[in-house]
Amino acid sequence: LDAASFTMPDVPELTPEEQLRAEVLSICSALGALEEYQEENGEILTKYAMGDECLACMKDIRKLIRNDSENPDNYVLHLLGEFNIMSTDLIPIVLVNTELTSDVSERLVLACFELFVPMTWPLAENHDENDESGDSNMIDLHRRYKVSLLQSGILEAALDVILKPLSIPFKYVIFETASNFTSEIPNLINIENVLNAIMLSFVWS
Repeated sequence: LDAASFTMPDVPELTPEEQLRAEVLSICSALGALEEYQEENGEILTKYAMGDECLACMKDIRKLIRNDSENPDNYVLHLLGEFNIMSTDLIPIVLVNTELTSDVSERLVLACFELFVPMTWPLAENHDENDESGDSNMIDLHRRYKVSLLQSGILEAALDVILKPLSIPFKYVIFETASNFTSEIPNLINIENVLNAIMLSFVWS
């Protein structure tokens, strides 16, 4: 075959949904993964290891959810359920970081709760549980989320996130310097996200 006459076959372009699916999968894959390690006694165990861009990935996921919020099919939320990031990534990230004491670990825990809220938001009142359309699996998905959020350590992590900013003296928040003041305000505001996540875990049908 003459190389000069050879032409590459046409590669079909991805649809917008296929492009979005590939983007979400790439971001979710970069959150982290389970890794094996060996104890001194030779026993092989596994632990969750976060990716280098874990926090940035969670911010990207939150942005994708926000950009897709007007889509009645909730495509991004369906993808997050399909890729099972609640159980395989977000819950392990919370549990790993509650054992640490650093600003980064606290921010990672908070970022998880900021994702829990839109991922567990109640379905529309007119949702039909027997409907076999795009939302047919959302109720089961929410139930799986509830089981994940009720496992040991998650509620304690939520309370830790809430109690720290609440422990700041009122006088300190009001009268400290502008730089300190602005650093505390996001934590105070984000209490609402954590409270929403806790509340939603108990109200799903």
